[in-house]
Amino acid sequence: MQTVQIAGLWGLWLCVARAVETADAVADITTTIDAVSSRASVEAGHTLLIDTEQMYVQSCSSNTLTVVRGVNSTAASHAGSTAIDIYQYPGAIAEATIIQWARLWRRRDGAYSGNGGPAGAIAGPDEDVRLMLGQFRRHALGVGVWADEIKDAKDGLVSLLAGISGLTVVDYPAASINQLPAAIVLFESRKANQLIGGSSFTGQLKVVLLVSSADAQQAYDAFDSYMEPLGAASLEAAVDADNTWGGSVDDGRLVSIDNIGPHKQWGSAYVGADFHFGFVKSVAG
Repeated sequence: MQTVQIAGLWGLWLCVARAVETADAVADITTTIDAVSSRASVEAGHTLLIDTEQMYVQSCSSNTLTVVRGVNSTAASHAGSTAIDIYQYPGAIAEATIIQWARLWRRRDGAYSGNGGPAGAIAGPDEDVRLMLGQFRRHALGVGVWADEIKDAKDGLVSLLAGISGLTVVDYPAASINQLPAAIVLFESRKANQLIGGSSFTGQLKVVLLVSSADAQQAYDAFDSYMEPLGAASLEAAVDADNTWGGSVDDGRLVSIDNIGPHKQWGSAYVGADFHFGFVKSVAG
């Protein structure tokens, strides 16, 4: 049975979790059997980051890993007790991989696949899978011009919200957050508009606000302060104070707030809401 993966370096995403164990010394660039300290976090299927080298874990036996060296990187030797980070991939990428794999598996007995070619020849992801992955791609703006416009906008918004005292701000859907209240900044949509002599694009970011547990009156009192249009804790006021988001966009504003009330997250309920911020930015073509 073959495995299917959608491979790539996702430029708008870099999320790793520090493993409990550390790596034993790796003396060369060819060894594919690596040992770690008492294994707790690392599992088969993980992609590890040790120094600047990525390794894909094919299998585990006690504290010994069978790995593919130099994945998306260059293999190198490593000193003993080196820290190990485990890549955490976006849910949309994992879901897209599963959807595409399931369809290819169903097509295996057919003469032709659903994307117009023989079942054994993969012309690329299906159109809806491409759309799911589209938010993680960088788009060309003009001939030979690339811009990290979405990342810039996210970084700008994160910086503004981080100025609110006591608010934890992250720019990825974390597996857990130890300190609340928290704001999770996520890319939501992007639309390109061509202008004479250059390009402009509009986009939208979603901020998921979570405040303590949903059954505490104190949580609702704190939640109201974040919802207000003005005040030291107001998300809207923080953004209105600098609608260029630190120079990362031409103009950025709160568009709407919805999904107000209890949010189920990490097996618990929290008071929360979804804030939608729109932005526009021009880039010379």
